[in-house]
Amino acid sequence: MKSLTTIALLGSLAAAMATGGEAHGYAKKPQPPTALTAAPEYDHWNMYVFWFTQGTNIGCKAPTGKAVCDRDHPCCETTMEPTLIDPNHLTYPIESIPEGKEATLAEQAKANGASLRVAGKLLAEEDESDFKAADWEDNLLHMDVGTITDPKKSPMALNPWMAPGYAPVQDPCGVLGGWDFDNARDYIAGPGHGFELYRKGVNGPMNDFMPDANLTIPAGTYGTDMLRMEVNRKMQEAQGKPYELAPEANVWKAGDEAEVSYFIAANHGGGYQYRLCKLEKLMDGTMDEACFQENPLEFAGDSTWFQAGSDAASRVAFDAVDVNDGNSKGVMPKGSTWRKNPLPACAGASGGSTLRGSKEFACDKPQFTPIPYKDGAWGYGIGEPTEDSPALNSTLADFSIIDKVKVPDVDDGN
Repeated sequence: MKSLTTIALLGSLAAAMATGGEAHGYAKKPQPPTALTAAPEYDHWNMYVFWFTQGTNIGCKAPTGKAVCDRDHPCCETTMEPTLIDPNHLTYPIESIPEGKEATLAEQAKANGASLRVAGKLLAEEDESDFKAADWEDNLLHMDVGTITDPKKSPMALNPWMAPGYAPVQDPCGVLGGWDFDNARDYIAGPGHGFELYRKGVNGPMNDFMPDANLTIPAGTYGTDMLRMEVNRKMQEAQGKPYELAPEANVWKAGDEAEVSYFIAANHGGGYQYRLCKLEKLMDGTMDEACFQENPLEFAGDSTWFQAGSDAASRVAFDAVDVNDGNSKGVMPKGSTWRKNPLPACAGASGGSTLRGSKEFACDKPQFTPIPYKDGAWGYGIGEPTEDSPALNSTLADFSIIDKVKVPDVDDGN
């Protein structure tokens, strides 16, 4: 029986809230590359969760790196309408901000400025541009539009999850920090207008902080370049002896079912699928999104599981929500299946993030039915305790969203 060695599996996560592909999370199974697992602790960036594409909308011909995009200010000129048609497929359907919790522009600007000062990143004041904050007052702070039932009417109508697979990515394995900016400060909230609007309280951050000066993999590195470095590192360490590209747990047998899982650090909603691409494509420099779209994996069964840490006894199963050509206006790759992110963010336009749209926010209601772990798991992710339900808070630093996929037959040499 043929075997398949996975040095890294692409888990493509299409975000609902963020205008980025792959968002803030990482695959746990198969085991990530050593370059990530052995990375030292840094003050601000955890390299696991910073691999994504910034500035992409559905229908764009290419991503742009823009940090500030929404339905009325798209990332590009060639967008398209959502292909989602079922409101149950939405992951941010509740856009209203709780009464009395709205943040004024001045309050949000003060909070953003405090965040920058705490990080020591509020640099010298810059000249004001002609790009006024007032032009953006319908952005994240002002998306109080109630409950969405029609994807086309959502303020997030152009975001990647609204047409799964139709938002282009800069690199199929992400870019560290979302884009290859030429100034480290641009990674906080984007260049130019993005940073200006963040200071004014209109827009949220992109990465919150500049990349740490001592990152072993520099910001702006493409994920495929990092994987190629991983292969070459193993070759070098072997000093002419045979070597394995991945641990035994990453070796799958054709025809079997394999367990895959991921973790979310900042819950932007959306959905995901798993894909493969031949190693030879990585080594000859031709690994791209098209290669991965040719090899989407089929989910095995209709269940997803949630597990706290390494405690198998904590694992709970629930029904997955799948999106395909049959229950939408189409996904990419055609004929494939995407799966809705089952972890609800907090109800409201900010999803629970206290940095955007609300003040003294209590995450007392999920966007949709929560995961049946303890009293219900939902929330925005790592951050303040008020951003998550008690159940999610209890395992916030280490949980897994688990699926099973069917291992396809493969050609020799994979």
